[in-house]
Amino acid sequence: MVELKHFNIVVINGEEKEISSLSKEERQRLVDEWNRRALEHLGYKREKTA
Repeated sequence: MVELKHFNIVVINGEEKEISSLSKEERQRLVDEWNRRALEHLGYKREKTA
């Protein structure tokens, strides 16, 4: 039986990196950015406050 492995790769500053190799802080920044982009795609806009 052949065992398949899945890799989650992101490109950061032109360099391919496996998500599991990122620090906790880097992964959180990535999640925050993806969530922001997804919400913008759905039509949500950030309300700027003072």
